[in-house]
Amino acid sequence: MKNYICLFFLFCGCANIVPPTGGAKDVLPPILVDASPPNLSTNFKTTKIELNFNEYIKIRELDNIKLSPACDSPPKILKRGKKIEILIGCPLDSNTTYTLNFGKSIVDLNEDNPLTNLKYVFSTGEQLDSLWLGGDVGELYFDEKKPNTLVYLALMSDSLQSPYYYTFTNNEGRFMLENIKDGNYMIYAIVDENNNFKHDLGELVSIPEKIEKF
Repeated sequence: MKNYICLFFLFCGCANIVPPTGGAKDVLPPILVDASPPNLSTNFKTTKIELNFNEYIKIRELDNIKLSPACDSPPKILKRGKKIEILIGCPLDSNTTYTLNFGKSIVDLNEDNPLTNLKYVFSTGEQLDSLWLGGDVGELYFDEKKPNTLVYLALMSDSLQSPYYYTFTNNEGRFMLENIKDGNYMIYAIVDENNNFKHDLGELVSIPEKIEKF
């Protein structure tokens, strides 16, 4: 239950926006209609998850759909019209909360409008991990909030500091990480322009900060 402001020290530019021609453009992302088993399920025992949407969708950047804690074998993702099937191909630990995070990988079929921050959470035990962390991401020089910014926690024990829990900021620059297990982490914020879940030269990045024992 802490708030963090991630401050940037790099510059960023703005692109000109050209209005579309030929009528109104679809700017709405897909909507998750239902899931089987339901999202936030406990005593999870199946190996197959189905997600149904309100329109035809496609999946981009399959590698960015991540299960945390990670399995030895990543889940298999199948798209079938308005539905996604997720097949879990590794043994799951007991009494553990898992988060299947889709990032910006699900988009509508025609306009590529992304469904941002979709998460499917389940526990193999009787309850879900309930710790959370929220805050704002802003750019210090221009004193403005940063939307659509990758915010993630990495395990301190992970030498690669890869995302363990992650989310993206909303249009007001706010973020919320939920269903976190008590532990020691590093928090990062990156304007991940190429959507590869790591910092590359020229991308805005925050100063990493320790998050120890919620």
